[in-house]
Order: sequence, then C-alpha cells, then structure tokens
Amino acid sequence: MTAVKTADPCISTEMISGGGALIRVDLTEVESKKAARQKFEAITAKAESLSTRNPKLRHLVVLLHGARLPESDLMPLAGRIAQTLHQHLETARGAYVAVTALVDSPPVPPELLQERLAKLARCAPGMDPAVALSTQEIVGEEITQASVDEIV
Repeated sequence: MTAVKTADPCISTEMISGGGALIRVDLTEVESKKAARQKFEAITAKAESLSTRNPKLRHLVVLLHGARLPESDLMPLAGRIAQTLHQHLETARGAYVAVTALVDSPPVPPELLQERLAKLARCAPGMDPAVALSTQEIVGEEITQASVDEIV
C-alpha cells in the first residue's frame, strides 16, 4: 500500500494495489455523533481526490477507528457514508466505485485487515455497491462474503 498525505491529521489515505483505496478516519477525539458526522465533508473530499488520481479505482474502504462512541451509534453513520460516497463518486466522477465502511470496534489485527483489503481490491465490485460492516464481521470471512451476508 502507498500512503498519501492529507491536510486533516485525523484522515489518511492509502492506495491498495489491484484497484482499491483505504481512507482511515481516526475518531479518538470525537465525542458525539454530531462531531463524527462533521468528518463527512473531509472524507468526501478525500474520496473524490482518490478517484480523480486513480481512474481504475473499483473499491473504496472507509475505516472508522478509535471511536469512543458505541458501535450502535457508528453503524448507521457508516451506512450513510458508504451510500453517499458511492452515489457521489458515480454522479460527480462517473465512476462506479463500491464503498465499504468498516467500523473497527473492537479493532482487528492490522495484518488481517491488510489481507482482507488486498483480496477485496483484486475483486470486481460485488452485489452491494455500498455496505457498512463491523470489522468483527470480517474476522472469519472475506469482505465480499460479509457484504453478501449483510444483504441476505
């Protein structure tokens, strides 16, 4: 993966070989749902920038980590992020990018996450172009399978 510097120190991006990108959003300083939602504009700008720089982008993963908020508050936000980013990239860039928002609560080992992301980047976009998952859902299976399980 190749890291990309960003202006917001709480948001970093990485390119994943094979057609993927990761946006990491550090929520350790976020204490409310409103404050978490306020990060959305910066996330959207990063997603658009990644899509512009990489026209072959097929998968975008937004990892929400370090949150003090409960998963029950973050999952609806993650779902909105995935859906809105997918629609935005399709409308603004004309790019069909599958977006997966992952809530890292509790955190999974970095090696496991990297493995799952690398496999996802090599796949064609799946059945659901926008999905929100907990990282615990990808411990025992690939992201693509967890996404299918989410819609079934």
